[in-house]
Amino acid sequence: MVVYSDSSIFAARLWWILKYAGVTDVRFMNGDMTQWKAAGYPVETAVNLPVPTSYTGSIDPSFIASTPYVEANYASTGTTQLVDVRSGGEYAGLLSGYGYLVNKGRIPNAVWASNADDSSHIYRDADGTLRSYEEVKALWSSLGITSTVDPTKLDKEAIFYCGGYRSSLAFFYAYLMGYSNIRNYSDGWSGWSTTYIEDPSYLKDPLIPGSTDGWRQLPSGRPSLTGGL
Repeated sequence: MVVYSDSSIFAARLWWILKYAGVTDVRFMNGDMTQWKAAGYPVETAVNLPVPTSYTGSIDPSFIASTPYVEANYASTGTTQLVDVRSGGEYAGLLSGYGYLVNKGRIPNAVWASNADDSSHIYRDADGTLRSYEEVKALWSSLGITSTVDPTKLDKEAIFYCGGYRSSLAFFYAYLMGYSNIRNYSDGWSGWSTTYIEDPSYLKDPLIPGSTDGWRQLPSGRPSLTGGL
């Protein structure tokens, strides 16, 4: 299966979902649609509907970190490393990063590994293709995200997080580097910081940040930090 988009982080998110679901051969098209078109390859506008089929794969739990898993391991700094790939402002708690999310901050002990968004040239070159993995590895090494004993493992299990999309791209890099002790915290900062309770009277109001129809946001009570950049 080949995944692509007009966004590397969206394609990486789908790649991660399929791998988590147990699909063994999933390829990521480097450069997305921009490079496909630039190379002169054909495109079409017809809608090709998927054909139902049977699937016998099973999920791979090693690909994901649940909120309880993160909560049980974030303080174990000798064996676990939280890797935050949101913007600097999100990491420092200056903004939540999402129009629907009120709470700001970061998970304690998280290392900021730069913004993995499409707009950043840290994880992508200017033409939209992926940066050399050696450049990304050098960045990570400067932050203490290293592999000095076993080339198939980082020295500490890395849990990548943001809101789910950007962290999938960082996870993808680590996977291509051959590391096996890596996880994607799919629920990310929203799952860590916020509890959603059903409240039919709480209607979406543009004057209330984070309000959604029928749901109210409450702080989860889990520890968080701000500042630090």
